[in-house]
Amino acid sequence: MVLSIEDALITRGSFSLHINGIFPSGIHLITGKTGSGKTTLAEALIGRIVPEIGTIKCTGISKKMLAMQAAERHVTTSTVTREIASFGADRDKVLFQAGLRGYENRQILSLSRGELKKLILMCILTSHFELIILDEPYAGLDCTAKKMISDTISTTIPDFRSDICIILTHDLSSLPPVDYLWEIINGKLIFLGQMPDALFHWNMDFKPLKYLLSEKITPANIDQKSLMEAACRIRESVPE
Repeated sequence: MVLSIEDALITRGSFSLHINGIFPSGIHLITGKTGSGKTTLAEALIGRIVPEIGTIKCTGISKKMLAMQAAERHVTTSTVTREIASFGADRDKVLFQAGLRGYENRQILSLSRGELKKLILMCILTSHFELIILDEPYAGLDCTAKKMISDTISTTIPDFRSDICIILTHDLSSLPPVDYLWEIINGKLIFLGQMPDALFHWNMDFKPLKYLLSEKITPANIDQKSLMEAACRIRESVPE
């Protein structure tokens, strides 16, 4: 399975986004400042926006899903149980992982925004979509929920080795381990490479990473566990 983009151009008013690249199987992180065009890119990659020029092609992908930043835009039913069923997801698994046991018969729109977002994300992540695009998945979630989403990504996606998961976010606080790193700069999608080599080309102001690199320590990845392991190597190198 592969998602490929060849010299695509998308314009919205005075804004233009140039896209070129190949997304193989694995977990991809696309970062960029607020307003850089991440949502526009997400909609283009899933096929909701057709580029003015160039092509976006999915090869070997039949089931794909965009998790929108506003989770309420996904709602199609009236209760929590019915909403889970609409995704074809395992009810008990979703309820457990989203921390919503006992909410089976709750009206879907009676949930808080955070509860609804956890529910929708868990429905998507625990169903088998071959291409999953997550647009700002951490927006509106507390630290515990962010970690739960990242843990689910890191444990679920590798189970289906041919699947593609693309995370578009500016929130770097609770990321999962990723395979490939991308960045949107000045209206252009730039491929930075595979981890960890891509970290040396990353322009995001991610202070934990900057500190580690300044100490000549390269973390294996950008998840909290990898960052902590790298920080421990600094402490071990300091003479007593």
